[in-house]
Amino acid sequence: ARPLRRTIQREIEDNLSEKILYGELTAGQIVIVGTEGTGETAKFTFRGAIPQDGTPPTAPARAAH
Repeated sequence: ARPLRRTIQREIEDNLSEKILYGELTAGQIVIVGTEGTGETAKFTFRGAIPQDGTPPTAPARAAH
């Protein structure tokens, strides 16, 4: 489980954090995560979208550990 956690952190959390810090994603947006490429060259893509009804999304409930 730890290698998977590290991969998720490196490939998704780190990139997503950078996009937020650099203003590419802003408050109130829904983040859509996709992929480009296949196999070893595949990478995640991130796109911000405003909810269709214009209301900000609510935070999901946190899972209990």
